[in-house]
Amino acid sequence: MAEELNLNLKSTGSVTCKRPDLLRGVEPDSSFYIQNKPVIRHKQNLDLTQDPPPDLVIEVDYTSAAVDRLPIYLALGVPEVWRYDEPVMQIYQLQEDVYIPCDVSPSFANLPLAGAIPRFLSESLKVGEIPMISSFRVWVKQHIENL
Repeated sequence: MAEELNLNLKSTGSVTCKRPDLLRGVEPDSSFYIQNKPVIRHKQNLDLTQDPPPDLVIEVDYTSAAVDRLPIYLALGVPEVWRYDEPVMQIYQLQEDVYIPCDVSPSFANLPLAGAIPRFLSESLKVGEIPMISSFRVWVKQHIENL
């Protein structure tokens, strides 16, 4: 998706996000710097007391999560959280100190990803990962043209 949108981002994987002043932390399944990529581009170690939090974190729950992590992401100031709890995906946008559920991603051209991603993940089980990625690229291109 980032390639099709020509988005230069930095993946920070499942980096531990914590700040001593919060007395808690969290480790997302994936995290990305998009808008703040220029700020952390050359950093090898993140210090969330000085560096911004990731612009996007992704949580994947195949079983019930023991801890609701949204309050921790809120305290860290993460602007966008995707939570996939099979078969449902929810996108949360941080707006005025509260997460608002939505169907589109502000980081990815407001594409309607909440409905599309579960469908493509399901498709990958039937056709395989590479054919699904090809199909997803076509979907992204079609939606970009309609923006």
